[in-house]
Amino acid sequence: MLLVNTYQFVTQQYENSYILGNIFLCLVMIITGATLTLSWRSYQKINKLQTITKLQQEGEQLIANNSYGNAMRYVNKITQFYDQRPEIKTRLEHFYLTISDSHHDREVCSLFSDFVLKDIDQQAYKVVTKRSQETALWVMISQIAWLDTILTLWRNTRMIRDVAELYGTKPGFFGSFKLVSAVMQSLIYAGVSEMAADSVTEIVGNSVLSIVSAQVAQGLGSGLLTARVGMYAMQACRPLPFTDENKPKVKDIRREIIGSLKGAVNKS
Repeated sequence: MLLVNTYQFVTQQYENSYILGNIFLCLVMIITGATLTLSWRSYQKINKLQTITKLQQEGEQLIANNSYGNAMRYVNKITQFYDQRPEIKTRLEHFYLTISDSHHDREVCSLFSDFVLKDIDQQAYKVVTKRSQETALWVMISQIAWLDTILTLWRNTRMIRDVAELYGTKPGFFGSFKLVSAVMQSLIYAGVSEMAADSVTEIVGNSVLSIVSAQVAQGLGSGLLTARVGMYAMQACRPLPFTDENKPKVKDIRREIIGSLKGAVNKS
C-alpha cells in the first residue's frame, strides 16, 4: 500500500512539473536507500549476536571434550571480532607465540582467555561496577520512584551496550533490544527465589551497613540488581564462555557498592 501511494504521489508531481517530479523522485530514492542501508546494518549486528551464541556453544564443547587440534580454528573465528582493535593485536601476538602443538583444546582456550580476553573482562567489570554504584547512589538519594525506575532502566541498557561493544559487538538499536531481552531472560532463569535470598543476605546480613535505612537498603538492592544484569551481559557477550575460575561474581561488586554508599552516608 505504501509503495502504491508513493508511486501515485510521484506520478502526480510529474504531472504538475517535470522538475518537481524529479526532486521528489530523488527524495524517495534517498529515503529508500537509507532505509535499506540501516536495515542491512541492523541485520548484520543482530546476526553478530547470533554468531556469539554459536561460538559460546562451540567453546563449551571444546572445553568439555578437551581434545587436540580444534581450538585454534575456534580461536581464529573469535579474533575476527577484534580486527580493528590495535590494542588487542599485541596481546594476540603474545598468545600465538605462547601456543604450541602440545597444548590441548582446554589449555588453548584458557591461554586465549588469559592473554586476550582478560583485559576486556576487566574493562567490562569496571563498567558494570561504575553503573551499579551510580544506580545505588541515585536510588538512595532520590525520593521519586518513577524517576528511579526510568533512570535505572536507562543505565542498565547503556551498560549492556557498553559491555557488548567491549567484547566486539555493536548491537545497534534493534540488536540492543534483542540483547537486553536475552539478558533479562537469563535473570529470570536464575530463579526469583535465589535472587530474593541473595538480596536479603546482601542488604541486611553480616552487618553490611550499620545504619538501618530504607533508602540505603533500596539503593543497595537496585545497585545489586544492576550488577547482576551486568554480569549476565558479560556472559552473553563474551565469545569464549567463562569458566568457574574466571566467571565474575556479584559479591565482588557488592563490596564496591557498599563502599560507595558508606562514603556517601558519612559525607552527609
